[in-house]
Amino acid sequence: MQAFWAGICLYSSIGLAEVQLQDTRVWKRAKVIHSGQHVWAFQAGTQETSSRYATDGQVENLGRQYTRVLTWKELVRAESSKAGQTELQNYMTRNRLADDDIAATSDYQVSRRETGLSMDWAYGLGENWMVGFLVPVTYRETKVSTKIGMTPQLVNLANQQMTASNVGQAQSAPDLQERVKALAQNELANSGYDNIPNEKKSWDWGDVSLLSQFELAQTYRLTWSLQQMVRFPTAQNNNVADYIQTSDDQGQVDLGLTSMVDYELRSWLLGARVGYVSQLPDTVKMRVPSAEGAADGDVSPSIKRDLGDWVWAAVDAEWSLTRALDLNVEYGFLSKARDRYSNQQLNDQTLTQEIHQSRVGMLYRIGDTNSRSGVENKWVAAVGYTFPWTGRNSLEASRTSIDVITYF
Repeated sequence: MQAFWAGICLYSSIGLAEVQLQDTRVWKRAKVIHSGQHVWAFQAGTQETSSRYATDGQVENLGRQYTRVLTWKELVRAESSKAGQTELQNYMTRNRLADDDIAATSDYQVSRRETGLSMDWAYGLGENWMVGFLVPVTYRETKVSTKIGMTPQLVNLANQQMTASNVGQAQSAPDLQERVKALAQNELANSGYDNIPNEKKSWDWGDVSLLSQFELAQTYRLTWSLQQMVRFPTAQNNNVADYIQTSDDQGQVDLGLTSMVDYELRSWLLGARVGYVSQLPDTVKMRVPSAEGAADGDVSPSIKRDLGDWVWAAVDAEWSLTRALDLNVEYGFLSKARDRYSNQQLNDQTLTQEIHQSRVGMLYRIGDTNSRSGVENKWVAAVGYTFPWTGRNSLEASRTSIDVITYF
């Protein structure tokens, strides 16, 4: 088979948004820490998935968005010789094949594992005000396997004995599948993309957040606070040569505001949070596909983007089982608007996002707590398990986390 497979059009996807609800123990309660109080918190969490929620809410394979098809029309167009094109058209006529009928597909099975690490710091500046920061880093492992699917008509064509002046010597179906896979990856490399790796590992710094929280009202049982967040673009943008990309809405300045209410009822602590995050516009270097969606798009160093703002809400309940042990449950919801780019082809690839998830966990107070002038000295350990149960254009990924927090 000579130039038959040059028509396989694989192009970069800008990646669907993967905004996730943050879960940090230090910044989820309405009550601020005491004046002069320091808090350090270290969190580790891991999640692994090979599936996602599609636009209709149904679960699909994570690699499905990268599936590409080759039509018989593209097959004929890719044949370099006139005689070969004529032979292909005659074969299509004999088998009643239309130009838009699928000849082959290129599928990708993608699995991702992420191990996130974060460090939080908070300090009480006054009786009703605390400030701090959050520094995240993520270790990502992505595994990709390629599967070439050919229609029975194409397999029959490959196994037929045809003259060398048309399409060359016959090949068996397994040999043809390997050739299709190689040519598809060569098509990516010739268009400026890296060959699709079987496995990729990387350490990725996230955006650093500065946080401030004011306690607006406090009664015997109820506390109400407002929390402000400024997130700085310390994370790197995606490599334009990567084909399998991730998009977690990092690399630009974000502004966030959250209203937090806690209510104490005997051994229960009930909480509610509602937040809004505005992602400010910026300019990035991106690969822009052609109008036909082919892999011959150019790299533009100045694509203007405006990542969609998002709103979120969460309610939780904590039950003090003993003086040292608390149990907690939580429900969270997130909705993100579409991303906007200065290029229409990129706009056509963006979608809204939604996720509903629940969380269960426990908190254990290590050792005895002592205090001096209201400043507590204690150690706390917390574990949690978060699982999504519905969504749109979001990862279907459960997450396990552990926090170690020290107050001094």
